[in-house]
Parts: sequence; structure tokens; C-alpha cells
Amino acid sequence: MRDILSLMQRKTLAERLWAKVDKRGPIHPVLKTRCHLWTGATVRGYGVIGLGSRKEGIGYVHRVAWKLYTGKDPVDQVLHKCDVRNCVRRSHLFEGSASDNVTDMVQKRRNNFGERNGRAKLTDRDVARVKKLREKGMTQAAIAAMFGVKQNTVSRILSGVRRSKTSYFVR
Repeated sequence: MRDILSLMQRKTLAERLWAKVDKRGPIHPVLKTRCHLWTGATVRGYGVIGLGSRKEGIGYVHRVAWKLYTGKDPVDQVLHKCDVRNCVRRSHLFEGSASDNVTDMVQKRRNNFGERNGRAKLTDRDVARVKKLREKGMTQAAIAAMFGVKQNTVSRILSGVRRSKTSYFVR
């Protein structure tokens, strides 16, 4: 009898999700609307919710919200226009591929390419100087020694394999 009562009192997935959403989140500067923030459990900043039984596991709340909004499972990924991992506002979500996710990341400069990578040995300015010095005839080995990197690093910069987006801004 107790199991029947607990089943009757159990809330639906939608009820459990929306009960933990704060619609008073920050106003996004570009979208001009508030984020609807998940206030429950998170994993790496993404909201998570139990999908039902232990066997069903947990799901990311932005994916669950997408299914509740559209009535269908996302084909690939659900991305955030606002870049707020625990936001579930419909107008801030869109469906996309892994490639779309990377493109979005690069366009919004959320990547750590170039000098923003904590392990980078050369700044963008250094890379531009490497290219200029090579144009002036200096050998790759001499350039590498000057900057304290391997000759292979200089070669990869010059061939465009590494740091190809760095502009020439050094005179």
C-alpha cells in the first residue's frame, strides 16, 4: 500500500525540472533576456536530473528541457546561445552538431588557442616576429634559438599548422 501511495505522489520529470529553475537569472547582454537557471545538481557546471529509476540514470537538464519544449529528443547536441551551462530557457537553446559547437566556441572566443593557452610559449606578437624574421632570411634554427623553442615549432608556425590565425602586426 505504501508503494502505491509513493507512486501516486511522485512528481513527473517536468514537474521536478521546473521546480528547480530560477527564472530570475542574469540578463544576457546580447540576447537581452534573462537566463532561466537550473538550481539543482550539476556536473562540470551543467545541470543534471534523475530521469526516473536508477536504471534510467541522469540527464543534462538543457537536453531534458529541449525535449519538453519540442516533444522530441535532440538529434545531436543542444547548445547554449548564452553560454550559461545551467540555463534552460527555450530561446537560449538551439540544436546543433559537435562541429556547430566548436564553431560557436571559436566565434565567441571561448577557446584557448594561441597565447590564451596556458601552455603557449609564444605570444601572438612573437609568432608575428617569427614570420617576419623568416621573411628576412633568418634560418628556422636561429629563430628557434632566439625564442627558446624547437626548430619544429618554428616550422609548424611557418607552414600554418600552428598559430595560422595570428596576424602580422609587428613592423
